[in-house]
Amino acid sequence: MPKKVKRVNRKAKDSVFNNLFTIPKYRYQLFKELHPEAKDIKEADIEIVTLEHVLMNNEYNDLGLLAGDRFLILAEAQSTWSVNILLRFLMYLATTYKDYIHKKQISLYGSKKAEIPKPELYVIYTGKRGKKPAELSLSKEFFDGEETAVEVKAKVIYGDSKKKDLISQYIEYCKVLDLQVKKYGRDKKAVEETIRICSNKDILKEYLEAHRKEVVDIMTQLYDREYELGLYVAEACKDAADNANVERIRNLMKNLKMSAKEAMNALGIEPKDQKIYMPLLKK
Repeated sequence: MPKKVKRVNRKAKDSVFNNLFTIPKYRYQLFKELHPEAKDIKEADIEIVTLEHVLMNNEYNDLGLLAGDRFLILAEAQSTWSVNILLRFLMYLATTYKDYIHKKQISLYGSKKAEIPKPELYVIYTGKRGKKPAELSLSKEFFDGEETAVEVKAKVIYGDSKKKDLISQYIEYCKVLDLQVKKYGRDKKAVEETIRICSNKDILKEYLEAHRKEVVDIMTQLYDREYELGLYVAEACKDAADNANVERIRNLMKNLKMSAKEAMNALGIEPKDQKIYMPLLKK
């Protein structure tokens, strides 16, 4: 059996995305880049309110921030583009406002107007922009621009390689990682090279150098779970295929009065595999 090689997790960028902004200074830097006019917000004022199991999957990873009277949701979209993110944003907002209202003990049944933070939605897209829009709109994407009872709008951020803002640096980091994975595969070497190249180009240099081991661990250890899941899925699929073949063999044996061997030959099952099915037919 070939030696198992640790590779980069397919969701590595997601993990670094979250890890980067759990650090208060970078979280504050991100907010200030989005709202340079907000002089009253300090680093300690920005609270993480990220929800689990709402946006995160293979294509998206999210970050929820509460800063003063603003509630920001940032979703990282990798190579897959889908306007369905707007519906996921809608779900996220509803759940977060519900939690906020409960935490603040706000009554929705009195005459006093409830005070809630203003929502801001952002998609950070790390793939190629092409002709993709600067903003997504629920009414435009789903209802041909017709005004409806509910509207959701999200700004799309593509980054600018000529700028050094934090989001642009993160997107450049993603592009470097993609190139190194193409060159070295999903291996620790790709991680190390990504960190080296980004440091030399002053891309997230401070973060990557200060958290080098953490970043490498994030991008390699998570693969173990993905690897194990892949084995589990492969085994489950094989079991399902085996069960289906057993039923086919039994049907031929019953309906056409074939022997087990004749039925397996008719189904094109290789002689070496027929030995596997013989015990299963006796169950």
